[in-house]
Amino acid sequence: MEKAQFCWPRIGHNRVQLNHAQLMALVDGMDWKRVRSVAVKPREIVG
Repeated sequence: MEKAQFCWPRIGHNRVQLNHAQLMALVDGMDWKRVRSVAVKPREIVG
């Protein structure tokens, strides 16, 4: 936003749903459309 760049979704008839990672990217001025959240598997305890 400091560089006057804000990638806002186009206004249309459909709703745009953003996940948490996309919302944070949007607020940070990044291209939120390129952000995908990835499921992280819990660590396995071996022993």
